[in-house]
Amino acid sequence: MELPKDPLGLMAAGIASGVGALIWLRTKLSRDSAAIAGARAEVDMIERLTAECKALREQLEAVSSERNQLYRDLGEMTGAMRALEANQKMMELQVVGLKEEIVSLHQALEESNRGRTA
Repeated sequence: MELPKDPLGLMAAGIASGVGALIWLRTKLSRDSAAIAGARAEVDMIERLTAECKALREQLEAVSSERNQLYRDLGEMTGAMRALEANQKMMELQVVGLKEEIVSLHQALEESNRGRTA
């Protein structure tokens, strides 16, 4: 390719080169702006997701703490229930023993009354 030798041709070549350079620069800046905007959007999304993750962790800790407390309460209630069942069985045995003693005393009283009347 040969460069023009007349001044008008040189000016036209210079203007064409300048316009080409401006178009290239605009395209480059546009691509860079889009890349920067995309990077900012990704950073914003990461920050939002990090905040959401933190909130979910706090909720998980609260729920886990409550669950653990409920397990402890359940264990205590189970122990109390077993103690009450043991007390109930002991009282039932005492009731049976007292009933037997009442029957025995009733029979002794009847025999004693028969011995007095006879």
